[in-house]
Amino acid sequence: MRRRARYTLTMSEVDLEAAVERISRLPSPSALDLGAGDGSLVRALAARGVACVAVDRVAPVAVCSGVRFVTEDVCDHEPGVDAFDLVVARNVLQFLPREARRRVFRRALRAVRPGGFLFVEVFTTDDPSCAVAKRRGLEEIEPWTFADPAGGVLGFFEPDELRAWALDDGATILRYETRVIDDEHPPEGRHTHGIAFLAATR
Repeated sequence: MRRRARYTLTMSEVDLEAAVERISRLPSPSALDLGAGDGSLVRALAARGVACVAVDRVAPVAVCSGVRFVTEDVCDHEPGVDAFDLVVARNVLQFLPREARRRVFRRALRAVRPGGFLFVEVFTTDDPSCAVAKRRGLEEIEPWTFADPAGGVLGFFEPDELRAWALDDGATILRYETRVIDDEHPPEGRHTHGIAFLAATR
């Protein structure tokens, strides 16, 4: 499977900053980043005194004080129960088969301590690349989930799917929104994404 690009999705910096500000007042704050990529988020959190675990299939280029990097597929990672004050999963669930997405989401939510925070961001069926996948005739192995010619899968959430998961699993939703955003990164250059953003607590 190819390495995922690190998309610059617009997880609300206001919401995330508020959550980090709150947990940083705790005696020993902790965070988990699933699909951590280059580790930019956990490095920033560690600089504020948050003990972090970063999980990704690809080993990081450099280590960082205050961050434990775990080289593992998020599908195989068992984060534990009530283990972290903050759990983040952005730009990762859409690259998993549907059943695996659901399993990883449940584990992520269970890993949040009562009063802690879960932040998730995913692509939705409003993403232009969903229509492109259909137009190109990519194999649709599951509803809204396509075989990626480069390896792996590329899946899209229906606009309210992530919200329904959170409610079904007993989360308290702090914020949920779907929108189309502008993005820019190689190799595509400037383009748009349809995303769903969830901020929740237990």
